[in-house]
Amino acid sequence: MMTSRRLTIALAVTLCATPGIAQATCQFTAIGNPLTGTRYTAATSIPNLTPAGAVNQMRIIAPQEKLDVVSANPAAGQMELELPESFTHKAILFDFTAVAEPNGTRALLLVKLRVGALSGEESFKKDMCAMLAKLQGAKAGAGAKKKQP
Repeated sequence: MMTSRRLTIALAVTLCATPGIAQATCQFTAIGNPLTGTRYTAATSIPNLTPAGAVNQMRIIAPQEKLDVVSANPAAGQMELELPESFTHKAILFDFTAVAEPNGTRALLLVKLRVGALSGEESFKKDMCAMLAKLQGAKAGAGAKKKQP
């Protein structure tokens, strides 16, 4: 299961990777529907940031967005986040992947919703892109690592 997940993430990063994208640009895609399951992907490039720095920053950003950190591997640039179950929805898993690029890091958030799950595409786009927009290069990335408990 984990191998197929990594393959899916790697494929999504490859498909979304576009050289020279500015930090403020967030590419968002929605695939599927409630009958087959929906997959949302948001990706952006951050100059002057390492994959480990992106994961360390996301450890701080995720709780601000009410997401729990399930697992994190800064060396591999991977993290799994969870929006806990509530009265209105079951738990939702987010895969975060950071891949080195020539001038920084490509960050990707991937959400796969279960069959039958109804969701607002615009809401996911807004929230996922807002999370990625909080990632910062250079000194901010190093500072996030120092704030870790």
